[in-house]
Amino acid sequence: MSIGPESSILTGQRHTVSYVGDTGDEATASVHVLDHGDPTDPAVILLSGLALAWFDWQDVTLALGNDHRVLVLDRAGSGLSGPAPFSAGSSLADEVEVVCQILDQYGIERATIAGHSMGGLIAEALGRRHPDRCEAIVLLDTSYEDAKDSDWPDNPPPGDRGEQLDEPRSQELPDTGSMASLRERLAAANVPLPALTELMTRQARSILTSSPTVARLVAAIRTHTKGAPLASAKRADELRVSRAVFTRKHILEGMVREYRSYDAWITELEELRKATRMPVPWLIVAARGNPKFVSDRWVRKLERLADGLRAENPDVSGRFEVVRASHMLMRDVPDEVAALIVDPQGTP
Repeated sequence: MSIGPESSILTGQRHTVSYVGDTGDEATASVHVLDHGDPTDPAVILLSGLALAWFDWQDVTLALGNDHRVLVLDRAGSGLSGPAPFSAGSSLADEVEVVCQILDQYGIERATIAGHSMGGLIAEALGRRHPDRCEAIVLLDTSYEDAKDSDWPDNPPPGDRGEQLDEPRSQELPDTGSMASLRERLAAANVPLPALTELMTRQARSILTSSPTVARLVAAIRTHTKGAPLASAKRADELRVSRAVFTRKHILEGMVREYRSYDAWITELEELRKATRMPVPWLIVAARGNPKFVSDRWVRKLERLADGLRAENPDVSGRFEVVRASHMLMRDVPDEVAALIVDPQGTP
């Protein structure tokens, strides 16, 4: 698959994968996979975060490709992949199985799995469900919620039901300090998450997909807020690719669908942590950027995740590293990220 003649952006091929919905219905989707490097070299799988695409990894891919085989996977509904199979979104378990299907299609028994942001949820779940397929798990500024952060009133007390969302409670939301997130404040006020999420995603999907002008604006904003431009690609190509990808209706809908799936994936992973251990070497990389008070809080949260992994399986080697970068660390410091993926245990 090609973006255009003489494009400096690497592209791959589409593959058909299968999904099983919550009701047991089966469906297929077409997913885009970039395959770069010598097939005989050790394999690395790169999994993107929400609303990101394969080309965000291009500098990392080229840095790794000297001595690794690199596969970059666009989930269904993202990048150059086709539409997602279910309107309600896929489960975390489904996304794990898709990665395994891709490994099988490429004849790869084991690989280092590196997941960024929301892709880190898939990487950790893969390490727990199929440790035999994983050389190591690398979580790059991964999504993470403490148990206390993810508590939410699915069944709020009478008087706090979803039908009241259009008429906010008259009482003031509790002031829990400048670091309190909107999520925490809404939870403290017993605003029901399922109804709130349904309202927000329905409205977001309608707004994003109703106007070509809005779609082009999303592509422009997405392009200009990524941080560092790719060193290995022409800026004009990158702008053109962003417009080509992020103005497609099924991509915009996929962004909303994955946003809606976030809490379900968090809950699914929490249950998996209770039921399993991850017998795979791991590395957690936290990005410390600006504003400092926000990034420091996030670094502490990921350090607690690292402490939890050490406590659950002390016989498995694990490491926690902090890099100076934005959340888009694979674009900001690609050589450093590539070096961490190659040597997750920090060989002296």
